[in-house]
Amino acid sequence: MIRLVTSISLFIALAGPPLAVQAAEQKNLAAVIAWSGGGRVFQIAPGSMEFLGAFEGIMYMETSEGEIDEAFIECSFKQTLHSDAKNTRGTGNCMIVQSPDDAVFAEFECDGRVGSCKGEFRLTEGTGIFKGIRGSSRLIIRSPLGHMVQGLSNGSEVGVSSAVAILPDLSYTIPAGGKR
Repeated sequence: MIRLVTSISLFIALAGPPLAVQAAEQKNLAAVIAWSGGGRVFQIAPGSMEFLGAFEGIMYMETSEGEIDEAFIECSFKQTLHSDAKNTRGTGNCMIVQSPDDAVFAEFECDGRVGSCKGEFRLTEGTGIFKGIRGSSRLIIRSPLGHMVQGLSNGSEVGVSSAVAILPDLSYTIPAGGKR
């Protein structure tokens, strides 16, 4: 193993700048998303409702140092709520915007009890200084949505004025070429 690493290092050193590898430093942080949103609910089976909507808010990082300390976030969201079993499953796609030229795209999925959905949040691509970003975190969503849809008729509109998503261990890399 040591010979392989030494050989690769020697090859890179001898190859010079044209074949140099773009270094991507892994960074770790925690983030909280305070959000609000709305959409419509549809009955998809006895005891099961589906929410189709969007939410937006502000993503706050654990620290104000680094590429992002806060950013606007907007996500589409689809959530299935089973009132009989008291469980839920959700998926969504997000755009995290720091400036008009610098954005990160993400996707997420979660499962859990009504009111608390846990899963994974994945950074899939970026623009500007975030071009090539990749990363992920565990995800915890706390929202009253599941309780609010109980008893609503098919096609009803519903809004959530306050909810939170927690990314306790967001780990990401940005290729060196993605920075200005």
